[in-house]
Amino acid sequence: MSLVIEILAYGTLILNIGIVSGFFVYLVERFTDFNVVEYLRLQTVEDKLLSYYREIAAFIALTATSGSLYMSEILEWTPCRLCWYQRIFMYPLAFIIPTAIISEKHDVRDYVIPLSLVGMPISLYNYSLERVEQFESAGCAIHAVSCSTEHTFHFGYVNVPFMAFTAFLTIFLIMWKFSPEDV
Repeated sequence: MSLVIEILAYGTLILNIGIVSGFFVYLVERFTDFNVVEYLRLQTVEDKLLSYYREIAAFIALTATSGSLYMSEILEWTPCRLCWYQRIFMYPLAFIIPTAIISEKHDVRDYVIPLSLVGMPISLYNYSLERVEQFESAGCAIHAVSCSTEHTFHFGYVNVPFMAFTAFLTIFLIMWKFSPEDV
C-alpha cells in the first residue's frame, strides 16, 4: 500500500485518540470536581489550540483535500457518488480557512461549522455502506463505482470515508470549541 495512505491512516488514528481523550477529559471535568487540565498540566496545549485553531483546521482541511486528490489522481481510485458529495463540503474548507488566516479574520466559524456538519453524516453513511453488512447491497450506483467499494482498511476501522469523517469532526470540534463566537 502507498506510504501516503499509511500516513493518512496514522494521522486519522492520532486525531481519533485526541478526540476520544478530549471527550474523556470533558466528561471527567463535567461530572466530577477533578480538574484534569490542571492536574496533567494541559493548559499549554489548550492555549496553543486557542492561538492556532485556524491553522490546525486549515492543515486538516488541506491534508484531507490533498489526500482525496492523491487517491483519485495518482492512485487512480475512482470516487463514488458519496465521495464526491464529501468533496463538495471539504474542498471549500481548504480555501475558506487559509483565506481567513491570510486576511486575519477570525469569523470563519459561521461558514466552517455548517460545511463540517453536513459532511459528517455523508461520511458516516458512506462508511456504513463499506463496513456494515446490512448496507452492503445499498451501493449508490449501478454503472459507476459503488459506494460500498473499499480501497483501503487500517487498524480494524479506518477507511477512506472514516478519514473524511474524522477530518470533518476534528474541524467542527476545533471551530466550535476554540473559535471566538463574537469577533
